[in-house]
Amino acid sequence: MACTSHHCHLVRHPHAVVLIVLMVVLWCFTAYLLLRTIGLRRIFASCKDWLLDLLNSLSNRSLSGPLEAKISEYRLQWVQQGTLAASCGVACAAVPVLIRFFLFDSVGPAHKSYIICGFWALLMVSHMLVKHRRSVVCNVAYVAAMILWSIYAAPLLNQDNLEMHVYVLAITFVGRTASLCLGPSRLLVVVSNLAHALHMTLTQEDDHGKMVELSLSLVLMVAYCFVRRLADLQAASGLALLEVQAEKRAFVMLLSSVCDAVVELDEDLKIVGDSRHLHCWLLHGREGSPEDEELQQFVKETDRALFLKEIRRERQGITTAAAFHLKMRDSAGTTVPVECFHVRFQSTIGERHLLGMREYGESCLQSTQSTSSTAVPASHVVEFDPFSWKCRGFSQAFQCLFPESRRRITEYLAPHCREPFEKKVTDKINRLSYSDQHTDRVTMQLQMMGYPPCSCQLLLSKQEGHMVAQLVLNLSSADLSEVSEARVDRKEVRRESGCILQIHEESKTCTAL
Repeated sequence: MACTSHHCHLVRHPHAVVLIVLMVVLWCFTAYLLLRTIGLRRIFASCKDWLLDLLNSLSNRSLSGPLEAKISEYRLQWVQQGTLAASCGVACAAVPVLIRFFLFDSVGPAHKSYIICGFWALLMVSHMLVKHRRSVVCNVAYVAAMILWSIYAAPLLNQDNLEMHVYVLAITFVGRTASLCLGPSRLLVVVSNLAHALHMTLTQEDDHGKMVELSLSLVLMVAYCFVRRLADLQAASGLALLEVQAEKRAFVMLLSSVCDAVVELDEDLKIVGDSRHLHCWLLHGREGSPEDEELQQFVKETDRALFLKEIRRERQGITTAAAFHLKMRDSAGTTVPVECFHVRFQSTIGERHLLGMREYGESCLQSTQSTSSTAVPASHVVEFDPFSWKCRGFSQAFQCLFPESRRRITEYLAPHCREPFEKKVTDKINRLSYSDQHTDRVTMQLQMMGYPPCSCQLLLSKQEGHMVAQLVLNLSSADLSEVSEARVDRKEVRRESGCILQIHEESKTCTAL
């Protein structure tokens, strides 16, 4: 009885069993790599870690600087993407082998199939190991791939068949090109291709075939060196871009130490980026971002023409930033005198403007006379340490609402007011510390916890080498009594025995220092 099943094919071709099983395993492995690349949970992590630890002793390459690190990162991406794409290509090329076996009862020369499967496995193993930046994996895998292609081509070129020679040269050229995705060193590519060309020259007797093989090897070497050079230039340009961005951030940080806000404007004078400092300074931490808003809307109407004139003025040969004065309005409608520093620069998307702004006020004498002539009710004053932010004392009205006098002043502020308040106080302290003045005053918009928003005055003074800060809130007696009664009704106030802490015990008024 004649056997017509596929089992008979396997009996007549014993090596086909091994090839089919090997291809099925490699197909499964390729599918796993594809699924893992698109987000499947990683498996066999412990085995990979063990292999990588084993390779640590084999790889002694160290990065000499940021540029080489960036180049190594580009090569890593190249190898990862190239090996996965080549594995998928070989997987597709292996499909005709099965079709040929089941339809035509033949699998072709056994050594060809084994070599293709070996190259297939080599690509996938390299894809798994090389992502940990072990250059020795690339070099060893490339040498192994070149040896496989030499073994593949040698017996087939001995046949006296021109079509076979063309077929073998084409297959080996494609295979050697695919092997370049392993990302070996330039020297290794040159040496390996010359060795392969020499081996093919000694193996075959056709002079035309020798010239073709040598020409293909030269093309591969030149093309690879050219592509690697382009990759290195791309890495260098990417690193240069990162360096420019880092320098820009450093400049903004440096300006922020002497300015209240640093803003970048585009060609239409619209704010670029979130402008955190401007958000804290003029907007007092309100919700939303000023990005894509025109800066002119914060400039007082009478000074907008001056602002446009100074921004658009051409300054040739000037090595310092242009300085001019403006009056701006904050979110509370308060007029703020501002000193601006402006520079213009070209970016990759057009002209940009960098604007540093800081508030400037009256002279020390005028400020002192103004504050000294104003008597402030003691029930509206909080005194605190501007360095530790701890409260030194409350007025009597605040004492009943906030009995814990040693807490930080920022804990009594509404959350959206804390960061702008800290920045404003820190800037004023820095300026007062390095100036000849002894007092300073600034008006701001704040909201205490449980209180409605109000206009406040921050009074700073130097006293025997120490800095004293007082916060004067313009709250009405009705606001204080309303909040006090509401808190007492909710039983949120702890009454403590002992003396009541006051800033001035002998007077009911507090005069600015």
